[in-house]
Amino acid sequence: MYLWLPAQISGICFSMAGASIFLPFLPLLPKQVLLTNLLTDLPEMAIATDNVDSKFIEKPHRWNITFIKSLC
Repeated sequence: MYLWLPAQISGICFSMAGASIFLPFLPLLPKQVLLTNLLTDLPEMAIATDNVDSKFIEKPHRWNITFIKSLC
């Protein structure tokens, strides 16, 4: 979840930037971009207040790279 949200949001931003090059109109108005940014940042703000289990703090764990790749 920690890596999935930023990856998805940055993908959306790059898609909109790329679409604006090829389309004769802007895909979103600036107010819509700001609103989308705010609405997608709200779930990420919950990450800052997340309580991590003590077993994950005591000993580092390996990341499951195949699972992370499947999210993107």
